[in-house]
Amino acid sequence: PTHSTLEIIDETKLVETDPVKLVLPRVSFSFPVTDRTVFYAQYGKYAQMPRLDQLYSSSFGFSNAIIPARRSPYGGSLGFAAKPERTTNFEAGFRQVVTDNLAFTATGFYKDMKDQIQIHRYYNSLGNALFTAYLNQDFGTVKGLEFTLDLRRTARLAVRLNYTMS
Repeated sequence: PTHSTLEIIDETKLVETDPVKLVLPRVSFSFPVTDRTVFYAQYGKYAQMPRLDQLYSSSFGFSNAIIPARRSPYGGSLGFAAKPERTTNFEAGFRQVVTDNLAFTATGFYKDMKDQIQIHRYYNSLGNALFTAYLNQDFGTVKGLEFTLDLRRTARLAVRLNYTMS
């Protein structure tokens, strides 16, 4: 088959997507409560674009991926108009110096993840998979506590013990 017979995507039906505009503020502060205790907190919004190979494919490449004789059982993959994955993060904690060489830190955190990439399969009328698409359909929430015990170098030994519950 020639190049033109493989192109089954009508490029006149393709539309340009609007740009994504995000405001991603980040605020962090800490202050000493005593000379041995520090309280800290932070808030931030973050965004991560999907991998470029999940977003872009030529019409020829995509056409080639969905032709039954040339495609895998699940077809090709494409990101269509995937948006950035977004995360909002809160964290607060304190650090207490117990002795000159030993410190304890306790931190609580909350992370809200939105627009996570998920694979969605598209099928034809016979129930055969044509292709898969990367879509922003998933989400997640992580909450937890973290405890750290730091022993500064003493007699050539330094130790950091960490326990996270989430």
